Amino acid sequence: MEPNEPPQRPKNLCQVADYLLSPQSGLKKRDGVFHEKRVSYFRGKGAVNALLKPEFRQTAVGKELGELTRESAAKLLGSMIPHQFFLKVERPSEPDMPKNMLQLVQVQSFSEDSVFLWRYEGSQLRTYLMAGGLLAIVLAGVMFPLWPMPLRMGVWYLSVGILIMLGLFFAMAIVRLIL
Repeated sequence: MEPNEPPQRPKNLCQVADYLLSPQSGLKKRDGVFHEKRVSYFRGKGAVNALLKPEFRQTAVGKELGELTRESAAKLLGSMIPHQFFLKVERPSEPDMPKNMLQLVQVQSFSEDSVFLWRYEGSQLRTYLMAGGLLAIVLAGVMFPLWPMPLRMGVWYLSVGILIMLGLFFAMAIVRLIL
């Protein structure tokens, strides 16, 4: 499959995918290799079980969908395939190939016995904010010579205080070892 942009995804299906990616779903994610890239994949049975949990019924989309059966959960997950939230893949059957290598299946349909790889990553806002924060910290550290003198003196006193405290911890450890 080409790495093109997936079609516009419905909001309720995005919420289902966000729930499945969250740790509270209990969906077991494994690592595999697809087209020489590391990807995470899951079993269809695990996704159906995650949607049948009471935690899913507490979410907004879970309340909207109501009580799910195995068949309706499988149908919901099957409706996510055309929007490319995940793709149906298979592990190679040849004994000489590694077990974590994944191959695309031509007919994309949902079944509980199949394996699916994630193409949906969810919101990247946290990643962007962390990258911006790291950039700001590095920039502030590089521009240390341009800081005003009282701020530089405060950082110096703080570093000396931390160094003294670290020395006291080592001294306590040595005294404790002796005793």
